[in-house]
Amino acid sequence: QLLLLLLRLLLLLLLPLMEVDPERLEKASRDSAAMEMEEEEEEEEEQGWEGKYEELEVFVPKLLKMTRKAVRDGEEASAMRALTCWIDVMDQEIDVEEEDESGCARSRSRGYVRKHADELMKLILPSLTRQIEGNDEIYCSAQAAASSLHSLSSLVADDIIPMIQPFIQENLQAKHWRFREAAAMAVGAILPGISKEKSSSIVGGKVQVIILDRLTDGHPLVRNTASWTLSKICEHIPESITSENMIPGLVEKLRCGVNGDAKDAVFMCTAIHHLVENLGVRPLSNHYGTLLQALFEASERPEEDVHRAACEAIGVLVNDTPEEFHPIVQSILPVVLSRLASLMDNKEPTTTEISLLESLLPILGHIVSLMGPRVARFVPTVMELCIKAFQMSFHEIHIEAVIVVERVSRGRIAFTPFMDPVLDFVVHHLKSRAKEAKSKVLRKYKRYLLQDLGKLAMLHGEIIEVLRDTHSRCFGMVVGLVGDISRAVESRITPRSTELVEVLVDTFDMACLKNKGQILQGLGDLALATNGHFERHLPPVMKLLERARVICEGQDDEKLDGQKTLDEKNDKEGEVGDLTISSIECYVSVLQALADDGKERLFIPHLDQVRQWLRLVANKSFCKYHQSLRKEAMKCSAGLIGDLGRCLGNRAFVKEDNAAYSQIVADISKFDHSEEAIRARDYAQQYLKEFLPSYKE
Repeated sequence: QLLLLLLRLLLLLLLPLMEVDPERLEKASRDSAAMEMEEEEEEEEEQGWEGKYEELEVFVPKLLKMTRKAVRDGEEASAMRALTCWIDVMDQEIDVEEEDESGCARSRSRGYVRKHADELMKLILPSLTRQIEGNDEIYCSAQAAASSLHSLSSLVADDIIPMIQPFIQENLQAKHWRFREAAAMAVGAILPGISKEKSSSIVGGKVQVIILDRLTDGHPLVRNTASWTLSKICEHIPESITSENMIPGLVEKLRCGVNGDAKDAVFMCTAIHHLVENLGVRPLSNHYGTLLQALFEASERPEEDVHRAACEAIGVLVNDTPEEFHPIVQSILPVVLSRLASLMDNKEPTTTEISLLESLLPILGHIVSLMGPRVARFVPTVMELCIKAFQMSFHEIHIEAVIVVERVSRGRIAFTPFMDPVLDFVVHHLKSRAKEAKSKVLRKYKRYLLQDLGKLAMLHGEIIEVLRDTHSRCFGMVVGLVGDISRAVESRITPRSTELVEVLVDTFDMACLKNKGQILQGLGDLALATNGHFERHLPPVMKLLERARVICEGQDDEKLDGQKTLDEKNDKEGEVGDLTISSIECYVSVLQALADDGKERLFIPHLDQVRQWLRLVANKSFCKYHQSLRKEAMKCSAGLIGDLGRCLGNRAFVKEDNAAYSQIVADISKFDHSEEAIRARDYAQQYLKEFLPSYKE
């Protein structure tokens, strides 16, 4: 107790050095406590609902009776609540049936909804016609009925077709707009749940033609729903509307739609997106320029949803562009650059301008990726805009600019003139993220010190979550730039290597498992770019790889078995497997880099830790929940064994290695028959036979 008291006093004396505001500390503590309470309440609610599934047998008949009365009597609020409750029941039954199919537990499904599907359908269909005119933003019984229909089709699949087909056929051309809209809604709502083979019975004959006619219906809600349904058809059964005689009319409807009402325009852009994604550009090739021009005009609209959807569709269209249309794509590049420059010149951009930037930068990336060296004369302008984007304080804009820079660096374009400003951003970003993470960790330490020293044991798990949140997608992409630039400029990155290694090493402990692997990949690429010059970075990098091994060994079977579900075990083991593969690949890169300059002897002092890694991979419990990662790790390990033999000869192997190395080679022979794996196995065996006398096939 005295030692604990002294430790507490010592740490409290150090608090002033941590530079944390007490008011912020108190607020962080309150926020954390509130968050913990909310998470506990959510967990209790989730467990309570799951426990009730088997008890629904008594409740479902009562719910059916209540729904019947509400729909019959036209009680809007009651009908909406009852149908929403059915959605919860159906979604729960879908989850239970998926669990049953996975075979992870005993069968639990009681088929509550299936037993009453016919009667439920008779209540859903009339509710579809109770739309609120003039404001479709208000959630009403018609929207609850559409969601119910979607959930029901996901549950009963093709069995829903005979129940709903007469309603669709009778009402798509009805005189009253409510019935036309309801029929169009029904088509789109059930498509995700039914099979492609059976969908022709719903969207066949004249149905797709009528849906296209509804795009110019006299009522705005019918037009809007028809646009949404068209996007669903393009997503799930695009072949039904792309016959040769339908294409011209379809393209004309799409061209007009993307520049029409904002809601319709979003769905029309999405329809084009799905068409190209599923069928490619070829079916639309005679109208490529028309569609691209229409989408480009829509991308200039101020409505955020519209220009985002238009830009996403342009990206898909550009990605799949045939060679003959490359001049059209190249012709829009100067316009994109001009619009971006204009937006970035504004020192205080509006929300709309920020959204436009986030939408236009991906188009720039797609064009650079497609055209490569053919747009080399535009690259200085492209990079100047990306560097301006890095100077802005918007997270999403950073992500999109990083993607553009990645594509420039991979596009066989001279990248060296832009290396330094991009690396300045990389270093600044990683340092600031590391500082932010350390600050959060210190605040958590202080909270526990001020409350109860005995609770310090709880801190480890909380810090892991802080770091997972702190290091976002942007962090991983910025780390990836180190590798991209290293490959693009090769040895010319050497003068910056010390600074880059320092910042990557410094951020390693603050990173989540996925980001740790990306850091090691970046270091490996940096080693290959700098060759023998990397020798001065060996001590910190090898310590980093040893820390990674300790982390992976710490995720033992007992801890994984403590995870709640098989999915959680897969996720955790997947992260460990990825980190293992990245570590082995980093060893391979470092060894090759040293060997290329005749300095492979510098690797010998680190052979013991390499052996420990290989024994970890050879262990049969490694990645037992994630066989694909186990195979990849085995293949990488065999490549490392071969490189050790090629570069270091008999100095690389000792008798004690035999069991682990034999296990790796045997597992490849047994479980992985891909050409790449067989080559790696044979490569390892070649040197094992030569330098490890105790080795036997």
